[in-house]
Amino acid sequence: MEKLARFGYAAKGFVYGAIAILALLVAFSIGGKTTDTTGALQTISQQYFGKLLLILIAIGLVGYVLWLLIQAIKDPEHKGTDAKGIFSRLGYAITALAYMGVASNAALLAFGKALLALMAFGLLSYAIYLLLQARFRRIKIN
Repeated sequence: MEKLARFGYAAKGFVYGAIAILALLVAFSIGGKTTDTTGALQTISQQYFGKLLLILIAIGLVGYVLWLLIQAIKDPEHKGTDAKGIFSRLGYAITALAYMGVASNAALLAFGKALLALMAFGLLSYAIYLLLQARFRRIKIN
């Protein structure tokens, strides 16, 4: 898990580095444009190995998200259960949600609509599975 978390920190740094480079290009009138994380990911996707980089960024950010969730749930840094500790751990969880969005953007840019179709198919399959479970096993769905 530690290696995945470190890879996640590197992916996070890579995305912010791309934003900084684009901002510097604008500042020195060399080209580029000021942007946010989505714009940086779109710029990366247009590069020669852009799709591969986006896949690596998505994997790395998922590792970072997992580490944040571990920090929020398991409390390896011993933040505690007092108000300050709870707010720190809640901050980890909220940050995890934000970076999961960035990871999703990277994956969507890498795989395009095929990823959305695959996710929709997976959710539909799971819903059918649950309905069949409920029908044949008489499980109550609330």
